[in-house]
Amino acid sequence: MIQTIKNLHKTFYDSRFYSELVFSWKGIGLGFLLIISLVNTGHLMAIAAKPYRLLMQEREAIFASLPSMEIKEGRLSSENDQPITISMLEGLDEGPIRIVIDTKNEMTDEAATVKRMAAEKLVVLVNADAISIFSPVDNKIEVRKVKDMADNKITHEQWQKISEALAAGFLPMTLFFIFCVTLMGHLLTAALGGILLVIISPLFKIKLPFQAAMRLSCAAKVPVALVFLVVLPQTVLQTLLWFGFVIFGLFSAKMTRDYAT
Repeated sequence: MIQTIKNLHKTFYDSRFYSELVFSWKGIGLGFLLIISLVNTGHLMAIAAKPYRLLMQEREAIFASLPSMEIKEGRLSSENDQPITISMLEGLDEGPIRIVIDTKNEMTDEAATVKRMAAEKLVVLVNADAISIFSPVDNKIEVRKVKDMADNKITHEQWQKISEALAAGFLPMTLFFIFCVTLMGHLLTAALGGILLVIISPLFKIKLPFQAAMRLSCAAKVPVALVFLVVLPQTVLQTLLWFGFVIFGLFSAKMTRDYAT
């Protein structure tokens, strides 16, 4: 790992580094992926810092507004007056976003629910028969049917305990989740890149074993990840930039081998 950290800057320009990476290094280059996953996680959390801070400030008020609810025989009910609208993140330019609890009514058809949630900036809509969770990224909802849930009752006191647990564990759990998802994504794409390099390396009159191809694939991700910290990420440009660095690495390895022979 120390060797990886010391050579990070060389991924941008050093042909000798790429040659040594292919012929002398061991492993699959996992250290590169760990580092860029940490960088990506930190970057995402920096972007989300303001919403997170506002959410934590509003947490107690949000949970204090949640009524006692009961799931029984496939129906969700509450004795409180309804509908209840809870607004949050009002300090954001995109805000506020809202939770609506309306157990006096059932969910309408999905298309109408999507349209309503988008128009009213609802992230959660709770009805007697369903809980709808809206994703503004793809303008879709995830619907959880109450009939599939076990009978249960959540009191106001239990909401308060959930609030306290959220305050204690939300940040570390979120960081860990983002890191794991990011690492798995990088590992998958690096493996696909490694397979591609094994296939095309004979075109450069050099035959790479899979481990060497993986190391090259992983190392080429470093400059791509760092560049797109300051440039809006675009899949096509990221792929082209990665391909440029792996081709540079292949040429570097070939020139070193030709010189040695």
